[in-house]
Amino acid sequence: GGEMTESHFAQTGPMTEAILLGTVAIRVPGQELEWDAKKMKFPNCPEAERYLRRSYREGWQIASL
Repeated sequence: GGEMTESHFAQTGPMTEAILLGTVAIRVPGQELEWDAKKMKFPNCPEAERYLRRSYREGWQIASL
């Protein structure tokens, strides 16, 4: 219960996603990116995929990711 926050996730989630996708686009100049929002993947650009997940050092991996 309680009051709704001023920054509701239904608004800020999609906005943050769009901003972060722009950040990925800057890292792969000249490449038109197709974004699959349901799968959270770039089906046409494996190079862009590497910016979606962090690479962890040996021993620090998170199994669920």
